[in-house]
Amino acid sequence: MWILLFHAAATLAPASTWGAPSIGPDQVEVDAPAYNVTTPKGQIDELWRYVFSWKGLPVGYVTIAGTEVVEVGERVMRVRVAGRTNSFIDLIWRYRLEAGGSLRLDPIAPGSYYAKEVESEKQAVTKIDFDRARRVKTLRQKGEKLKQFEFDAPNTYEFLSTIWLLLNVDYEPGKIYRVDTLTGASRYLLEVAAEAREIVEVDGLPVDTFRLRATTSEVTDPDNKIATKHRETRLWVNTDWPRRLLRADVTTKWGTVRLELTGVENIVELPPVEDLERTPSSPPAEAHPTGPVRPHQVP
Repeated sequence: MWILLFHAAATLAPASTWGAPSIGPDQVEVDAPAYNVTTPKGQIDELWRYVFSWKGLPVGYVTIAGTEVVEVGERVMRVRVAGRTNSFIDLIWRYRLEAGGSLRLDPIAPGSYYAKEVESEKQAVTKIDFDRARRVKTLRQKGEKLKQFEFDAPNTYEFLSTIWLLLNVDYEPGKIYRVDTLTGASRYLLEVAAEAREIVEVDGLPVDTFRLRATTSEVTDPDNKIATKHRETRLWVNTDWPRRLLRADVTTKWGTVRLELTGVENIVELPPVEDLERTPSSPPAEAHPTGPVRPHQVP
């Protein structure tokens, strides 16, 4: 699902959905490769604003900010995220997300990730840290329940590196891409099928996109209960750079929920989490006059 792909999942399928796994994440094997994908040179510092809607009605928001820095000679992306249900949905079910971390860009590889989720009155905290040899330490605390694991994960990604990886793949129509994603105490096999190139309208302008179909299986839960709530997601990612998730349709047992990019802003540094939702955003077409949101041109 996405947040870009997976942070949308965090907002749509929060703490209670990602229930306690039957098997520890260090006890399973996932058939997925480690990808050698890099991002184009040239610093990208942007804030993306997304809106969730159900049957045409807004139900929640996610704001994602990312800045590129150089650390010990390596390009690193630092990311901060805030998500929430709106005031109407809060009357039924209240959800808040604060998250962030960093990932390496040459090639894209996991770094650190943290998240604090509040669902109604329940709080959950997730921390994931990969070292350069891709040995991972992970912590997941929900209420008084605490789970900690440490293991070698050479082909595994966390939330943020999964997002950036899937945004920067050079997709080949008909090909399926498999990603092993660690979310704290659970691991998921994410399968992304590149269905086609497609022109979609963004901010009133036609944009050339990859249309992708993503399905998720929880390998730490033999019953794969997530499949009963989340069936599949279709995503649209622009074909040129900087890559952004423009739209996603998430099919759930409650119907289809749409995630849509509604604003993009150039930033100099990461805003504090408490400022993310207050930061004004321009329409996507105004963010970069030469960027991906522009009239489609036939080669």
